[in-house]
Amino acid sequence: MNNFETESILKLTRTLSGEIDTGSLSCDIMTAALKISRAARGYCFFSEEKIQVLTAEGSSGEGPAGNAVTVNTVPSIPRDRAITDSAGNTRLSEPVLEHVITTGEDIIMHDITRRTVFTGDPHLMNTAQGSLFCVRRDSGSSQVLLYLEGPSASPGDYRGEQLGMLAAQGAVSLENARRYQNQEKTLRQLKHVRSIKDSLLRYNERIRIDSLQQQINTPFLTTAMNTLRELAEYDIRKADSATIFLGEVFRYITDESFNPVVPFYREWDFVKAYLDFEKLRLFPGLSTSMNSGGDFSSVMVPPLSLQSIIQTATDTWYSGSSGNDLALDLSAASTGGNVIIETRCRGKGVAPAAEPAGIFDTTVERFHHVSGDAGVVFHQNGPQDISIVLKFSIADKQQT
Repeated sequence: MNNFETESILKLTRTLSGEIDTGSLSCDIMTAALKISRAARGYCFFSEEKIQVLTAEGSSGEGPAGNAVTVNTVPSIPRDRAITDSAGNTRLSEPVLEHVITTGEDIIMHDITRRTVFTGDPHLMNTAQGSLFCVRRDSGSSQVLLYLEGPSASPGDYRGEQLGMLAAQGAVSLENARRYQNQEKTLRQLKHVRSIKDSLLRYNERIRIDSLQQQINTPFLTTAMNTLRELAEYDIRKADSATIFLGEVFRYITDESFNPVVPFYREWDFVKAYLDFEKLRLFPGLSTSMNSGGDFSSVMVPPLSLQSIIQTATDTWYSGSSGNDLALDLSAASTGGNVIIETRCRGKGVAPAAEPAGIFDTTVERFHHVSGDAGVVFHQNGPQDISIVLKFSIADKQQT
């Protein structure tokens, strides 16, 4: 080979080495093989699971702008079916293909009329003159086989050597392309598995949250219905008022209680309606106050979470059966990425004792969904004065 041919082959090998699509690769190899061999027609075979399949075919001839090459990909036709065309005409020498596939030896015939080995091959016998080149090269589990027929060539022409280099680089590129495709397939499978895993985790989290919310809803609904029944027995007017307040409460439960989180102000407004209902339940001496300070625009909380703390406080440390008074003061502050909410119960009816073990576990677990740092602390301020302080961080999960 002269220097120009050598440079052309090296440039071609660099082009093939970057090809990752096997269809495009077979077309590039076939195009290059027709130009190198100056053959009239050619066929490119790839190995698939140890079976040779036809992946591209092409032809060349004189066109308006000189020698024109036409190449088409084919849908992986097995070798035994590629011997003949759609009309049943033989287009390849089967003995030549079998010999190259079996032995790995190149078949280089510059003049078919001087054949010595394949004298009984009908395809060669019907070909009066011309050249035939068939080469095979392997790389790993990949194989490229080129079969080309064209005009007679000079015995001194080194087309076979150039075709061997082309097939060798083609086999390497095919092996790399298949490894890349296998890697992409594995990555797609992993992505699909991760997607399924994430869906299952979200589903499990949804079930867990629903279970926690149900633990909150059931005691409250039971208490509310019992209160309404008691009011109806001795004060129908208060029962009517309670029904109105309870309607607002139930509307919130219906709209929001099955969401993982709600805006802070939505929960805050709900607590106001809930306390109005509590004034009827804990009559005659319940007084309430609610104060908030800071920016709560980005704060999200689990629904019914503040109400659950208030209900826990009143049901655990307050006894209103003897007409004792109760003051409920609710305050909220948002500053420095932290939210502090205090529920303070004070009055003659408050009889605090030691905090029951695990009484706020459900509340804290619900807040872990919106904050990695959440906790509830019980304070006994005085003989008839207790505070329940909820603190959680919004810097890590809620702020944008």
